[in-house]
Amino acid sequence: MSETLPETRRSGRLRRPSEPAIALCLLSVGLGAAAFGTVTPARGIVQREFGVDDQLGVWIITLFALAYAAGVPSLGRFADRHGRSRVLLACLGTFAAASLVCGLAHLAESFALLATARAVQGAAAGGILPIAIAEVAAHSPRSRRHRALGLVGAAFGAGLILGPALGSIPLTAGASWAWACYATAALGAVALGVAARTLPRREPLPLPPFDARGLFVLVVGVLALLTGFRTIDYFGRGLLGATVWPFLLVAAGCALAFVWVERRAEHPLIEVTALADTRVALALGVGLAGGVLVMTLAFVAPFAENALHLPAGTGGYVALLFGTAAAAAYHYSGRLVRRFGASPVLAAGLACSGAGAASGLLWALPQPGWASVAVSLALCGAGAGVAVGPATTRLLLDQRTPAADHVAGGTALALARALGAILAPAITVGFLAQSGSQLHHRLTAELPRTIEASALPRATEVSQRLAALGADYRASQELKGVSWPDLDDGRVIRLDSGASVPEGASAELKTADVTTIVERTQRATRVLFDAERADRVAEVQDAVDASLAALAKADEKLARDEAESVKAVAQAASNYDEMGGTLARLNRQVARAGRAANAASGSLASLRSASASVDRQIAELTSGMPGIDRSIDQLTGSLASMDAALGRQRAALAALQATPPSPARDAQIAQVSATIAHNQDARNKAVAQLASLRAKKAGAPAALASARAQKASADGQLDAATARATKARAERNALVSQRTDVANERQGLLDTRSDKEAARDAIRKSRGLVGDARTELAALRAGVPTAYDAALTTYLGEVDRRGPALEGAYQATVNDGFRGIFWVDAGASALGLALLGLLAWTCRRRRAGRG
Repeated sequence: MSETLPETRRSGRLRRPSEPAIALCLLSVGLGAAAFGTVTPARGIVQREFGVDDQLGVWIITLFALAYAAGVPSLGRFADRHGRSRVLLACLGTFAAASLVCGLAHLAESFALLATARAVQGAAAGGILPIAIAEVAAHSPRSRRHRALGLVGAAFGAGLILGPALGSIPLTAGASWAWACYATAALGAVALGVAARTLPRREPLPLPPFDARGLFVLVVGVLALLTGFRTIDYFGRGLLGATVWPFLLVAAGCALAFVWVERRAEHPLIEVTALADTRVALALGVGLAGGVLVMTLAFVAPFAENALHLPAGTGGYVALLFGTAAAAAYHYSGRLVRRFGASPVLAAGLACSGAGAASGLLWALPQPGWASVAVSLALCGAGAGVAVGPATTRLLLDQRTPAADHVAGGTALALARALGAILAPAITVGFLAQSGSQLHHRLTAELPRTIEASALPRATEVSQRLAALGADYRASQELKGVSWPDLDDGRVIRLDSGASVPEGASAELKTADVTTIVERTQRATRVLFDAERADRVAEVQDAVDASLAALAKADEKLARDEAESVKAVAQAASNYDEMGGTLARLNRQVARAGRAANAASGSLASLRSASASVDRQIAELTSGMPGIDRSIDQLTGSLASMDAALGRQRAALAALQATPPSPARDAQIAQVSATIAHNQDARNKAVAQLASLRAKKAGAPAALASARAQKASADGQLDAATARATKARAERNALVSQRTDVANERQGLLDTRSDKEAARDAIRKSRGLVGDARTELAALRAGVPTAYDAALTTYLGEVDRRGPALEGAYQATVNDGFRGIFWVDAGASALGLALLGLLAWTCRRRRAGRG
């Protein structure tokens, strides 16, 4: 961009521009730089809101920075062709509108809209910078041009510093991050209004066509570089990754192509021929390192929130420590430059930034606290303030002494800083993304690996019911081949760190902060649990449903069997009762036959007794005749003996009577007389007995004939009675046999009925067991979700108890990412110091050559 005269032409008159125009330019530069940082405190919130990760979310920073860098040369040259005032007004208007759209993207819930608006916002802000540089250079005396251009750098740095604090204000107030965008839009609108009234109108300069090819190659190369850095695995293969080095090769090719295009361009974006001057190249390299250092500010807010346990969005205030140190260093570095020169001051600033990085690595990260964080940020801020302050501008301009090169040099330095600011987030966010990828593993290492549900409700009762079904023969036969659910299977849900993590759970962890990690872990656990719970509950309930279906089918079969058994029992009872009537009739018939048989038997006994009596009479008569004869003979002989004895006794009595009386004779006479009387009496009896025997002997034949006649009659009656008795007994026995058969058949019917009743009762028992099992299984099924929910509640309580360990693990893991950022800061400081040393050595060689 060529220099113009400080005078302006308006309404045909020359007018000296007022200081408000310069102030407006500085305000516009600061506003554009502030827009870069307004979203940095809310980056994590934005990512959570739109569901994107670190590597995608950082594009709201890198797209702004890239568009900013592209807008610096392109819109600067466009402003020279069409008038800086008009282009500045257009840039401010576009900036305000894009800021408004950034806020509206929150309502539209579109990350793509936000990223696009940020790119437009960055391009507009980038267009403001070269116009402001040209305006300030044009309106400043040549003797004060260094200081004036330093003010542009100061405005840029002040905007970067205040941007995060502006972004934290609505978040602290509990409002949306979009209000920071609305505030930026309002400030842009105010600046637009002031610019419309303040800026002088100039006639466009006749300039050659714009170097579109150079801009295209530059943007493509930066995009390739950003994409390559975005895919670096900082904890793995690094630059050797298959998704990294191809983009880096493209970026390198674009760099060579850019130099080739710019050298052949009649009016290049950047005078790359100046880069042939090693001193200029080294000075721009120091400027690029300064851009990297100042981009530390983009991560101050999340670092402070993680280290100091601050709520999300409030870290922007802590960034004021960085900003205050940077502002103070920036202010005093100008004085120090005038006293000691640019190189010593820059060396001190870069060393200070390196010390801040070392403090962060060795103190703030291992022992986070207000003291360690404040010291580290203050040192880094002071170093960044020096790196983007007047010292760098003075260092570059000292290498390009012609006054006409001041504006081009300032523009090149701004572009170098912008490139550093673009590359820094692309590199550093990779460390955060890689550390974020370790969160799941490290956090789950602090947690119990399993969620174990308590015994399912009614599980004991279900087991008992199923055991009872197995012990019941009929039920076991109906349920043969049915597999019962394993009530212990599926009770344990494993939260394995190596397992695939549902996107929702991973997002909960990756978008958490140290103050919300316990809650987010619980929510992530719930997401993991819910992902498994539905399957586990469905598995258990499906198994229970299959068992219930088998039980229902068995119950239907048993119900049919029960109905059939009830019918069989009723039929058996009817047959039993009918057979009971038959048996009663037979009992009556047997009783009558028994009575008839008994009567016949009684008559037969009487007849047999009479016949026996006749037999005895006949026997007596038959056997008594010889005895009578013998008795007669005996009695006859006895009578003869008695008569002889009486004769002798009477002779003896006569002889005694013939003797003289005497007492002895009288006694003997009396004795003999008594004997004779006794013997006479005995003879008389014998005579009577003999007469009786002779009479009996005489009547014996007639008696025997009569007895035999009676015997014949009795035998006839006995035979008839015997025949009747035999027939009666036969009839009775037949009836008894029939009754026995009927009784046996009836007993069989009773046994059959008992069997059928037992079978019916067994079926009812089996149905009862099946019903009990169905009831318990249904209760278990209904209680399955509750059992898992109770287990989750217990597990979440354990997560809460381990909150300090989780916060420590989260803080340490995220600090791994910030450790990479501090290493980048240390590397940029070391690079700047090395370039300064090389520049000093080059200058000494040139002076020695001239000497």
